[in-house]
Amino acid sequence: MKFSSNSERAPYSRSKHGSFNVEEYHVDGPLKKKRCRRCCCCTMIACLVLLLVLFLVGLTLYLVLKPKYPSVEMSNIAVANVKVSPKRDGLRINALLSMNMTANLTAINPNRFRIIYSPTQADVSYKDLYVGNSTVPAIDQPGRSNHTISVLLVTDEIDVFKGTGLSLLKDSAKDAIPFTIVGVIKARIHFLGITSSLLKVKVTCDVVVHPRNQSLLEKTCKADAT
Repeated sequence: MKFSSNSERAPYSRSKHGSFNVEEYHVDGPLKKKRCRRCCCCTMIACLVLLLVLFLVGLTLYLVLKPKYPSVEMSNIAVANVKVSPKRDGLRINALLSMNMTANLTAINPNRFRIIYSPTQADVSYKDLYVGNSTVPAIDQPGRSNHTISVLLVTDEIDVFKGTGLSLLKDSAKDAIPFTIVGVIKARIHFLGITSSLLKVKVTCDVVVHPRNQSLLEKTCKADAT
């Protein structure tokens, strides 16, 4: 009779009744772990590939379309009914300012997609003293286009007091009154259902008014993205 060695025998255990039961080998655990690892690796690779494709598509669209800030220009500034008169207030002498000012505001959209501008206003000041404003309505501008609107400022007997009033009277006597026009244009770019963050363009114009001739002596305008 031939007996096998201990290493060749199947594992066994004793039952409650004294008989021996052969134990079964379990080999499914390692295989399941390997399959899970393979699935996780495939999922990660697929996600990385998808992210890379989305990045390349976005980069291609950006390079092709090249989104740019809109340009804003203020032109054809004109004045009328400019009048500066003294006003006595007790021992002080103030100044009363009346003036009509008009200007053209042109928005230039160099992009292939539309830009929507929020309502804003253009403020006019004399030596940091606010004297009036003009409202600029909202604009929905298509791509590759220019849009011009006219703005009107009416100042009716604004009381310019203290030292600023005396300065205004002196400038009026010299026929050279400096004013500053400031407008902050707010816009958002819309493309393929995506809205950009808020874009701001600040337009500043320094003008010198000749009250007797009702005309401009000087005009300097600039626009800066903020």
